[in-house]
Amino acid sequence: MPILSPSTTSIQTLRRNKGIRRPLTPLYLPEILEQILSYLSQTSLRFAASLVCRQWYVVSKPLIADTAVWRYDMHDPDKGRYYDDLRSDLLKKLDRAGSLEVFGLHLNYQNFALSQQMNVQQWQLILETLGTMRKVKNIQVKALTIHDTLRWGPQLQPLLGHLSLLTSLSLVRTTLVSLPLAAILISCPKLQYVDIHMHSFAVSRLELCPHSIDTNLVTIPQLPLKSLILQRLSVEESALEEVLASSPHLTELQLIDLYNPQEDFAFTASQRSLVSLERMELFRRVAKHCPKIDSFHISHLTKKQPLDMVKLTELWTLFPLVTSWGFTDAHWVVPSILTCTNVLTSLDLKTRIYRPEWDMGLLYDFLCESPHLIHLKTACMMPLERLDLEGILTSAGHYRSKNDPEISPYDPLIGHPGFVPKKDQPKKIWACRKLRTLDMLFGRRTTECSSLENSRMLFSYLSKVCPDLEELTVRYRVLRLELESGLCLLTRLRNLRQLTVVLCGKPDFQIRDLEWMSRHVSPGMRIKQFMGAPALLAKEQKGVDHLAPFTSTMRRRSRSISEWSSNSVRGYSRDHMIDGVDMRHLGRIQDIVELTKDRIAKNWACWTMMESVTVLLEPHSDMFTPVKRADIITVARKCRPDIRFDYKRVPN
Repeated sequence: MPILSPSTTSIQTLRRNKGIRRPLTPLYLPEILEQILSYLSQTSLRFAASLVCRQWYVVSKPLIADTAVWRYDMHDPDKGRYYDDLRSDLLKKLDRAGSLEVFGLHLNYQNFALSQQMNVQQWQLILETLGTMRKVKNIQVKALTIHDTLRWGPQLQPLLGHLSLLTSLSLVRTTLVSLPLAAILISCPKLQYVDIHMHSFAVSRLELCPHSIDTNLVTIPQLPLKSLILQRLSVEESALEEVLASSPHLTELQLIDLYNPQEDFAFTASQRSLVSLERMELFRRVAKHCPKIDSFHISHLTKKQPLDMVKLTELWTLFPLVTSWGFTDAHWVVPSILTCTNVLTSLDLKTRIYRPEWDMGLLYDFLCESPHLIHLKTACMMPLERLDLEGILTSAGHYRSKNDPEISPYDPLIGHPGFVPKKDQPKKIWACRKLRTLDMLFGRRTTECSSLENSRMLFSYLSKVCPDLEELTVRYRVLRLELESGLCLLTRLRNLRQLTVVLCGKPDFQIRDLEWMSRHVSPGMRIKQFMGAPALLAKEQKGVDHLAPFTSTMRRRSRSISEWSSNSVRGYSRDHMIDGVDMRHLGRIQDIVELTKDRIAKNWACWTMMESVTVLLEPHSDMFTPVKRADIITVARKCRPDIRFDYKRVPN
């Protein structure tokens, strides 16, 4: 009887188990894996999924959409060879491309005949190339972007005929006199995203179909359209309604700067059947045709206010699912925006005209009632008086003295001129704790004062109330950036990735003012020495002692001065919690001291996710003082070489 050694037994065991097949998991099946990976973005496919293993690379490779770019150069001397190179290069790229981008030749009106001839030659070359490839195989392009002057009949229509799988169409700053929207959608039955942005000086008209076709004979099937963006063109009301009536899956509708040649006369718009924001009947029908709309922008080029508050309020109710509203004129929105506080998650407000009465607290009240807001960009000014919850600063931005009244015309509780606050009115702070993007203009209602107290109040408020900010843009003409200004308080924002400050004049700071930006606090840093600066703390305490007694930050109680005990701290509230946020030392130097103590004690790193810090200077200002860009960047990079710094003027 043979005796098996342990090694022999081991070998036999391996041979016996070699033929056993393990059951495949769903991720090993290419068909299922392809379906899962198809939901990923192009960035995730290119830089994550394709690097997992060989199988994932093979499956994700066809899903990665390369971009074929056509760029015409009219100055090339050898036109014949240049055309051949363009054609062969496009054929090679289209074999794998999922998107096509055309950078063409815009018409030059100084030499109109030559540029028009070049434009015709270019489009003829593109169409011939696509026709040649279509004879060999189906073109897999799903996204088309055109930066060019074009015409519907001889150019755009045959181009779309070659791209039957197109799902996204974008015409960027193009010129097209007549735009037959229905014909475009019928030519590409899989189109889901349409973005048409006409040139600012072009007069384009959106119609249902070309003039050569009878509109009564056109039948639009149900469309898979999800997003429709129209900018800077005249829109026929009937054409828009016909398209939207066939688009029940539409979720985004943006009508930006609609143009009406006679926009100052409502009857003319009605006669010409152009979309006019004066008439709400169109939007009532749109709401019925497209009940899934959750993103809506509406504006037009006009000098007057096209919608009164009653119509605007009706607009809110017509589209109850909208969470992202876009407007060009802020004064349409601000007075009635409080009706959407529990719905909006994103808001972008732009204004062409400044009216102070729009900024007297209405936007602040909206933020105090909007807990779901995530993204906010606005040109409306946020008064610093509203951020000063305890009223420690005067209208000039300095500590209030004992001679100043407790309630002044610039008291932070005053929302707008003529409003008298009640004594029991509660203090309010912004409710948007989950805010990630903020782009806002700050200022005072009176003459601006370049004081450290103003800047410190601003940075202290933002760092306490919006802890989840990822992108922050602060616009304040007299912003200060020294250590005493409190810029270091933004280190509370642990998720901050991009910081931009826009100011007027020279940012007066040195290397010692930016040492706090280092990842960790080290011995000898000025911010560490700043903790024991008795002169600064004594100056602040002197100002606080001169304040009139201030009641709870939660409520202004009806209490006389005699009711305050002798050991009460003047100008300080013992009830410093508001909506769960610790507002203690708001706007004070002591806030910087407490933050530094916490950094040293817990040794937490500063801005681990920060990508860029940008300082922008206003282009037209008497306060502007030239500063060498290299010096500013050098100072900042000494503190944080891993962050991209930039210092430049705001482009005109």
